[in-house]
Amino acid sequence: AVLAGMRAHPDASGVQEAGCGALFNLFCDVDNVKREKALGTAREAVEGARAAHPSNSYIQSMVKHVLEQLGTHTLAGAQTLREEFSDPAHQAEEKIKTSRHPVEIVGMMKEHAGAARVQEAGCEALRMFTR
Repeated sequence: AVLAGMRAHPDASGVQEAGCGALFNLFCDVDNVKREKALGTAREAVEGARAAHPSNSYIQSMVKHVLEQLGTHTLAGAQTLREEFSDPAHQAEEKIKTSRHPVEIVGMMKEHAGAARVQEAGCEALRMFTR
């Protein structure tokens, strides 16, 4: 279902983001990686997402991680990536990128004042409001 959705809506960044995230989670399981290597269907979908959304840093990052999982899957590597994506600063950064509420963005910037990537995402988002 994930791959079908990604193929049906290649220009919808939200579908591609969610699809790449779902594949990342699926491929944390070695058995799923083995099945994918036999079928070879996800690689094409994530490569398509990368090509269709070159300026979307989340998609670019997730594609990289999914391809790494398919190339040299290790449980330790998957755990490291899972920890990165469960990091509160990473979650704030991603939320800022989709927020349409300046007050919410400023709040996340204050909450994660020590995280440069959150500050960068916040500044970029607020810059868009002042255009």
